[in-house]
Amino acid sequence: MNIGVDKKLHFLGGACIYFTVESLLVVAIIGLLKEVWDEYDYGGFDYVDLLATVLGGIVGWGTMLIKMQL
Repeated sequence: MNIGVDKKLHFLGGACIYFTVESLLVVAIIGLLKEVWDEYDYGGFDYVDLLATVLGGIVGWGTMLIKMQL
């Protein structure tokens, strides 16, 4: 399975947003706003990009949980 650079950037962006604000809700809202912007600007809302952003946030959340246990 070939995951494009764009999806990897969305994933990393979601993790970085989570590490900054520590809120999965904010990660999801920012990801949604980014896709709304893409629809307006480029004519393409991509649900997979949104999913990659949220998954990055979830991995960030999991990383924080593990870090808190150490």
